[in-house]
Amino acid sequence: MAAYEYAHNVALSPFTGDYLRQLKHAGIKLAVATGLPQKLYEPCLKKNGIYDLFDVLCSTDDMARGKEYPDIFVHCAERLGVPPEQCLVFDDVLPAVRSAKQAGMIVYGVFEKYSEHNMEEIKKIADGYLIDFHSAPIPVPVVCEVV
Repeated sequence: MAAYEYAHNVALSPFTGDYLRQLKHAGIKLAVATGLPQKLYEPCLKKNGIYDLFDVLCSTDDMARGKEYPDIFVHCAERLGVPPEQCLVFDDVLPAVRSAKQAGMIVYGVFEKYSEHNMEEIKKIADGYLIDFHSAPIPVPVVCEVV
């Protein structure tokens, strides 16, 4: 049942796809850090036309602990080859917002109806808060120059 829903009915939040394509076009490395197993997240990302935008896909299935711990965020940063303090995380769940901050990352809370009851707490912890991705920040890509 869940596999069918994720493969056929789960849609992106407004402006998400456009935002991700902007980031990719700007040379920003992209990762997914999800609590979903691959059999759920992969068909969803493919159905929504964004699967190929990501450089790294990380699931808590591959970790000893869930997103309420910073492990998955640190793991994604390591796989991207980017220091945690240069990573920008978007999440809609309070424990994940908290743990991404503990990992030393820049974190934006994102509105979702099911987590609306935690919105004020997320706003206190996060570096910013978005209703949708229309006004999401475009970070400057990290460029290493050897002289």
